[in-house]
Amino acid sequence: MSWENELRTEVVFRSPSYVAATTTGIISTIKSKVLGVGGEYRALWRNNERSFERKLGQFDPPKFQGTIVQDLGVKSMLYPLTVYFDGIFHHRDADAFVKALYSEPGQWEVIHPVRGPLILQLVSCREVMDPTENGNYTEVETQWIEPANIKRLVSPTKLIADTLSTILALAEDASTVLTQLRSDIYSAIQAAINTFNKIAGSLDSLTGGLSSTSAIARDAYDSARATFTSAISDFGVDNPDSVDVAAGLVNMALAPLQASTDFSDRQSAYENLVDAIFALTPATTTRDDYNKVVAQEFGITLALMATAQIVVSSEYGSRADVVAAMDNVTEFFNSVIERIEEIQAQFNALDIDMQYYSQLATYTTLVNLYTLVFQYLLSQFYNLRAEKRFTLKRARSPIEITVTEYGSLGDADANYDLFVRSNNLSGNDILLVPAGREVVIYA
Repeated sequence: MSWENELRTEVVFRSPSYVAATTTGIISTIKSKVLGVGGEYRALWRNNERSFERKLGQFDPPKFQGTIVQDLGVKSMLYPLTVYFDGIFHHRDADAFVKALYSEPGQWEVIHPVRGPLILQLVSCREVMDPTENGNYTEVETQWIEPANIKRLVSPTKLIADTLSTILALAEDASTVLTQLRSDIYSAIQAAINTFNKIAGSLDSLTGGLSSTSAIARDAYDSARATFTSAISDFGVDNPDSVDVAAGLVNMALAPLQASTDFSDRQSAYENLVDAIFALTPATTTRDDYNKVVAQEFGITLALMATAQIVVSSEYGSRADVVAAMDNVTEFFNSVIERIEEIQAQFNALDIDMQYYSQLATYTTLVNLYTLVFQYLLSQFYNLRAEKRFTLKRARSPIEITVTEYGSLGDADANYDLFVRSNNLSGNDILLVPAGREVVIYA
């Protein structure tokens, strides 16, 4: 993605009380204003500089030429932000923003148009009121500093909610991708339809494995499949509206996730789905092929959405499980992006109106989504116990090991059951684990 695709058109400010209230789930975004809690403010932005200084200890001993300088580290980054409120009520919007800056102590969440999410502390604010010269907008000049060693505690529940809402936002962005389809040629439309049907066929295979033991997941998938089948039959040159097609495929991709809370099995299934979709990559770059790769990108985005939902709906037994999930998701995401860009490169030599530009509508949302995914995994890492392995020097009873290592058998023998399951004990091993056997506990 180029810089033009990654930059935002506005700056977003979220007040400390608004962040605290929504993070803890006390209030909704709509109720925040009613209860007198600060809100989210959006403004236009043109340009500003950011700067920092190093901490330098300077010593000037007498009769010594020059200055001895000791580097003591760096000061915080400074962010001056000059923002503009427009619209018919820009004066009211600016006034509400300035009042929130004046009355709310603490750190703000700021979504910077270039640097993305930041945690900043307000230093100063200046509102420019000049209706005779600039009656159609209000300018507000602010100075911010980025505090050091910020630790913001966000509950896993909040991260799950944010992830799921971002998945919905990504679904809307992915639907926008399909507006790039060339709909003026019958063969190009047919190429897109064929690709959609092949993606649906791959989803059928995926669902057959994941949803075989879940009636709820199966019913949800069948309903989505019916929606897609109806929509794709109506899709064509005379009716190039892809909204229903997109909605059907989105629901088909997410429905199987209800079947279980296992990370490995579900993620492996969607990795196979991605491989099947990439196998559809055309060898040529005709107008028909352009529609094929746009449909491909949509299908791949579905898999990325599903992976994010898998992460926040899985159960992790230990920190080792979380680390494995981090490695898997990192490799999966990077591989998918790289392979999409390889497809884009195939079209680079064509005239500009024939070139394919990948992820124009989805890249920023994808980055935000996977930022939340890794925040959630980190929160799970610190909430889970560490894995401890050791080799038995003598034969020991599982009950004795459990009591020694965990302190007790646990409520309803929960610790004992965990030890038996995590070490795959069966037969005589349940009575006595032989010497030389490696066992695992979670401390």
